[in-house]
Amino acid sequence: MTWTEPTWVGGDSRSGPLLFLSPVDAEIFRLRRNSKIDRDDPTETDNWKRISLNKFDLFQHVMDCNGTLECNLAFGLSATLRGEIIAPKGTPRMIYAPIPFTLPKGSPRTTFSFNGWVLDFIRDQWKIIGATNYAEQLDDLNALDSSTISAIAKEAMSQVSFTRSESDDTDWGVFLPDTMQWRMGPPEERQSKTSFH
Repeated sequence: MTWTEPTWVGGDSRSGPLLFLSPVDAEIFRLRRNSKIDRDDPTETDNWKRISLNKFDLFQHVMDCNGTLECNLAFGLSATLRGEIIAPKGTPRMIYAPIPFTLPKGSPRTTFSFNGWVLDFIRDQWKIIGATNYAEQLDDLNALDSSTISAIAKEAMSQVSFTRSESDDTDWGVFLPDTMQWRMGPPEERQSKTSFH
């Protein structure tokens, strides 16, 4: 039997699995996660994999969480104002929007849909940092084979530094596959951090 454990983010009463909009972001997270394990911690493993959401039983996961689960939709990577990717524990800190799911008791198996306002909000955030056609590029990215996605992620990682230091003054960005370059948010246009994590 295969057991799948998602990456879990958040704290206190608001936490849940991290779902990536970009397979490249997910691959960067996976590569860093597998290379930075704590060998002294027996619970740490280096076999994290990137899987598509349709291969993950989200319905069962919600049921296992008593019918209520807050998923976190990752849409960028946190960075310093100098363009370094922030990775306090080795893995990148993601920018994400929380999306709660609640199933009624005895609910039949269902198809999950993501609220349009959340996706509109994320598209607006991409536009603010100048990634105006990034949403359309994700469709093409998701159609690529695993080795091509991994190659794009490795190229993205080669273009930035990773830092463990955390700062109150942060930026964020995405890697654009059409130009094979990072696009970071200009500080003067940075949005309120109360709107996303």
